[in-house]
Amino acid sequence: MNSADSQYADEKLTVLKSMLQVEIMKDWGDGEGAWKAGNWTKEELDRLYSTLMCFAECLGGPQRVGECTGGVTVHREDLGTHGGEALAHRVSLSVKQTFTAWTVVHEFAHAWDGNTGWKLSRLLESYTGGHTSRITGIVTRLIGTPKMRRITK
Repeated sequence: MNSADSQYADEKLTVLKSMLQVEIMKDWGDGEGAWKAGNWTKEELDRLYSTLMCFAECLGGPQRVGECTGGVTVHREDLGTHGGEALAHRVSLSVKQTFTAWTVVHEFAHAWDGNTGWKLSRLLESYTGGHTSRITGIVTRLIGTPKMRRITK
């Protein structure tokens, strides 16, 4: 990204924050109008923006992202070999590699799950007989998968 892209990027960040309750940890510019490169490229910001707008449409509108996640802050950081990580209200994307739309949606789904107290994961495990715990996975392989049950409200 260069200084000509700074205003463009700032406009994207403003839209994400106001419409989706998604805040990007900006690491470019020096706060006084001079350009300083950061970890984000213009293409990555565009990919993040378009992916999140598509995600919002799938959820039923932009307001649904904030309702589901409770608001999310997105960081770029060294995650070792992981492409992304998420907790409630925080998504981290690797600085060692670029990210895909799949990674963004995957990590935002974890943030959504975290915002519900991980209820979505527990319901999915219950419904499918799957597991997210290493211990549960070992036990399931040893004694078999319990019969799937229907989820009702």
